[in-house]
Amino acid sequence: FPDTQPSANYVPNVQFGGQPANPVNSGLGNVPYQNWNDIYSFVNNVSKVWRSHSLKAGVYIERTGKFQVGGGNYRGAFNFSRDTNNPFDSNHSFANALLGNFQSYSEATARVDGDWWFWNVEWFLQDNWRVTPRLTLDLGVRFYHLPPMEDLNRTISTWDPKFYDAAKAPALYAPARDASGRRVARDPVSGAFAPVPLIGQFVPGSGDYANGAVIGGKNGYPPGLYTSSWLALGPRLGFAYDVTGRGRTAIRGGFGMFKDRPQGNPTFYANGNPPVAYTPTLYYGNLDTYAQSGGAIGPSNLITLLGDNKLASVMNYSLGVQHRIWSTTIDVSYVGGLSRHLIVRRNLNPIPIYARFDPRNEDPTQ
Repeated sequence: FPDTQPSANYVPNVQFGGQPANPVNSGLGNVPYQNWNDIYSFVNNVSKVWRSHSLKAGVYIERTGKFQVGGGNYRGAFNFSRDTNNPFDSNHSFANALLGNFQSYSEATARVDGDWWFWNVEWFLQDNWRVTPRLTLDLGVRFYHLPPMEDLNRTISTWDPKFYDAAKAPALYAPARDASGRRVARDPVSGAFAPVPLIGQFVPGSGDYANGAVIGGKNGYPPGLYTSSWLALGPRLGFAYDVTGRGRTAIRGGFGMFKDRPQGNPTFYANGNPPVAYTPTLYYGNLDTYAQSGGAIGPSNLITLLGDNKLASVMNYSLGVQHRIWSTTIDVSYVGGLSRHLIVRRNLNPIPIYARFDPRNEDPTQ
């Protein structure tokens, strides 16, 4: 908690609870709040009619930047709520605040503002070819270069199983009871007791808190955390055929494939993951001494990106017959769409089935 790089003196969040009932709580967002989205684009299309061909080509180039504040609370947060395990608790949350005795204080180790940028480069070729007076073909292909978004501030990180070392896993405080029968946290390495809120937190100095975590753009890891192919193709095919040659009955069909990059949020979620930042929490402290202390750190729930991934694809297709009766056209068509390689969230560390009923996982204090 000591400020090695003091920031502006913004008020921390303050929370009360327990007694009195329904107390006021003070909380701010990530001030100073900054957010902007710059888009630079270049578009150019050309067309040429040559004999029975209508040719067209084009290019689209976009450079986009998205700056926004990170998710960690760098200003800090005090909680003066009632807690019977707090030896300094006064039985009243407002009184706790007046005395300077808090239930917990947490503070992010860094302000993790992200400065995300990406390129979209696309170009296409297409030909509307009148093969015969009764048959027309539409042929084309669109090329996509959609590299992953990267954070120029290097504030995004992921957990990659390839970098995990079980020998470096930190120990966790386990539930136990002391000699008086009071529930406490126990260091499984030394056997020392600690306050009960530390149950499930890392034992200091026992291992690597960011075991398996890597930062995008550092030490050779991909800047966008994941990789994808440098070039993707989106073919287009269409046809129209005049069945009788009299312009009254036509068969039409087409197929098109379209590529896209993932939305920004999955990358934004990786902002401030360990080891970029942590949010240590100090329990049962006092305002006079907390700044000289350090807080406890525990396992984080991470939403991450990793691996080599294909771009999302949408395929649209249709086949239909149109027939003109007097001044009315009847149209019967089969129209379909498929989506492939969509982004999906998968739990890399699920609790095994029936684990909650395994005696080895019982809490001995319950």
